[in-house]
Parts: sequence; C-alpha cells; structure tokens
Amino acid sequence: FRFAVSSLRVRRLGYVMIDHVEVGPVLGLVVDIQRESNVTFETARRIGKGADVSHQAKLYADVRLLGCRDDRGLLVMPPPPVQAVQTVFMADQALISAVIGLEHEGAPGVYIGQLRGHGLPVRLNLNPLVQKHESIIAKTGTGKSYMVGILAEELLDLGIPLVIIDPHGEHTSLMHPNL
Repeated sequence: FRFAVSSLRVRRLGYVMIDHVEVGPVLGLVVDIQRESNVTFETARRIGKGADVSHQAKLYADVRLLGCRDDRGLLVMPPPPVQAVQTVFMADQALISAVIGLEHEGAPGVYIGQLRGHGLPVRLNLNPLVQKHESIIAKTGTGKSYMVGILAEELLDLGIPLVIIDPHGEHTSLMHPNL
C-alpha cells in the first residue's frame, strides 16, 4: 500500500504498523519514498526564468506488508487489503521482533548482529540451523562471507565442530584462536 508521509522519521527500509480491522497490528516495510509535486513542465520553465510560482510537494511511502502473528504464532497476511484513509504508525520493537522472528522463546540462538536502525539483536535459531542444510545467497559485496565468518565463530564458541571448504581463503583466520 501507499501512504502520505507526515513525519520525517519515516525512512526507506524502516518498519511501520497499521491496525488491521480483522487481525490487529500488521507490520510493513517501507520499500520506497518519493516526493511528488504539482509542478508541470510549463511551471518548471517559468520557475527557471525567475518567475515566483507557488507549488506544493508531498512525500509518499510505498509499503510491503510483512504480516502478523496469529494465535498459534504463525506468520500470516491479513485477508483483505488495507483500508483507505487509515493511520500508519512507526512500528515498535516488540512488533518488529515478533513478526520477523527475532524471538526464539528459549531456543538457543547464535548472535549475528543488530537489526539496522533499531538496535535489536538478531539471533538465528540454532536447532534448525545445525540439523538441516543451509545456504546464504546474495549479490556480490552484500556481506555473505562476513556473515559466514560471524556464524562460524558463534558455532565454534558453542563447541559445535565445523568443516569449512574455503577455496578462496576467506576464512583462514578461523584456524587461529581469537586473542
């Protein structure tokens, strides 16, 4: 959905919340913010020539709904779309943690960093992580090797043995104790 931005706190890749009539609080991710104005090409030409022309501009944010947790704790999307003329709020840390799964209810987790802009610790649930095959896929330069290094250090600190096949030599420092 799209909404008119009235607060400068709203940022691209920030989290917002709407109160859905059927399911309650729903988390959304701001995927884009755009400024739109009523300036036409002809008006811009007049402004360029020094004319004093009044114009208006507004900020709009595009949001992708991430969902909410149901009574069973499962991530679900609200059934009907968001209602028009609905207030959008900045999401609080509790909703962000619950919806994107930062809470593991007592399950051991490996710390991999903080959620950007929120200071929330991000932990991966250890049980499915070591019981199944995992892959880390992303574009070049997005931090895959760094993430693998962090994850390997955390697993080694917990005494979990690892075999790392490293043809590029990116993780050779893990052979030595961190002093």
